[in-house]
Amino acid sequence: MKGKSLWRVGILVLALILVGNIGSCGALTPQEQLERAMEYVGSANYGAAVDVLEDILLDLREKAPLKIQNVDLATEVHQFGMYDKRESSIFAPDEPILIYSEVRNFTSEKIAERLWSIRLSMDVQIFDVDDNLMAEMKDFLTIEINPNTARLQDLMFYPTISPEGWPAGDYKVRVIVTDVPSAKKADLVVAITIKEEGG
Repeated sequence: MKGKSLWRVGILVLALILVGNIGSCGALTPQEQLERAMEYVGSANYGAAVDVLEDILLDLREKAPLKIQNVDLATEVHQFGMYDKRESSIFAPDEPILIYSEVRNFTSEKIAERLWSIRLSMDVQIFDVDDNLMAEMKDFLTIEINPNTARLQDLMFYPTISPEGWPAGDYKVRVIVTDVPSAKKADLVVAITIKEEGG
């Protein structure tokens, strides 16, 4: 399989899980923020403690490795965490491959008051059963999101890939996601089978 003719760019939909606090702790270290949260807990001000702890988690997530989770083949995606799971990994030659997954620990760059920037890119690779690279699409999708209400902690995405023109056989689809500001990377691999025409 060679060339872009084998590819049809699918749909990538992002669902956003918003977190309420937007950095009210300023330049405090995580240790100082944690001490402040414990003071709030000691005075039974649990709402304020939650806000501070969410800030700590957001700061630590941006330092943690990029993570892809909850990967599934799907037939339809409704919203974040709600999708129809595909029970079989066997596809007809003209049947689209829909992969649901969620990504976290990406970077939220503050670009203005109450305005953030999230930039991700995605590459896709196709391997045969012997791990030979059969096709590759760099920058399959590039995403920039500018939420203006809060920092985000989770995104979902579900690229759709067309196997039209692929010979029947077993394949591995690898999706590589890059957090552009930090260059952090994470990947997922899904095994699929393309059956014979009319099979």
